[in-house]
Order: sequence, then structure tokens, then C-alpha cells
Amino acid sequence: MPPDDTLHLAGAHMKVPLVGGGTATAINFDFAASSPALEAVEREVEAFLPWYSSVHRGAGYKSMVSTAAYERAREDVATFVGARDDDVVVFTRNTTDSLNVLAAALPQDCRVVTFDSEHHADLLPWRRWPTQHLATPDDPSQ
Repeated sequence: MPPDDTLHLAGAHMKVPLVGGGTATAINFDFAASSPALEAVEREVEAFLPWYSSVHRGAGYKSMVSTAAYERAREDVATFVGARDDDVVVFTRNTTDSLNVLAAALPQDCRVVTFDSEHHADLLPWRRWPTQHLATPDDPSQ
């Protein structure tokens, strides 16, 4: 069983300065923009940092280690999502970047369906296609 702290967020106990002086434990209200990493992820990144080097661009040993780790991660994601042999896993910087990459890859004759509750950044990539905006479904639990 993993250590208890694998369910804790990195920086969750960080103290930040208050306007009136003193400090308080930070509260993260920005989860929609950037979710904090788990402490277990922080530890893995820290352990790998000495090995990090150019991925797919270097000939040195550390570049080969980094490239192998990157490709292993791509294989792990493909397995996790049930990708087929001819599917491709593409890593991007964030959700907005992913939507822009997807939009650029779609043929011109696509039809796009979105919900009226989408974030503005999620709507921008689809402007060049006929788009149908659906009403957000009511919450059946209410």
C-alpha cells in the first residue's frame, strides 16, 4: 500500500504572506486553471530531474534516458485509455492547447457540438466549423 501522503497535494501546507502582516496556510482557488500535483508526483519528478535532458533531440545518455521515459509514458497513457494499435497519444501543455491541436487536425467538413456552459477558451478553436450549442443538461439529482 502506498504511503498516506500519496493522496496529499504538493504545497498544501505552504504558508503565504497576508496583506495585514503574518502568514496563513494557502488555499488554492485556481483548480480550474491549474490543478496542483500530488506529493507522490512531486517526488517522482524530483527523482527524475537529474536524468532530464532533451527528448528526441539529443544523442547523449541522459537524452536517451529522457526519451525512453517519455515514450514509456506515451505507452502507459495509451494502455490506460484503451488506445488501439493505430491510435496516437499526443502530449500537449494543457487542455486549451489540446483543443487547438485537435481543431487543427479535423477536416473542414466537420460539424462541432458544444454545450452552452463551455469555457470561452474551449469555444474559440471551433469558430471555423458549423457549431451547434446545446443547452447544459439539468442536474437529475435536483
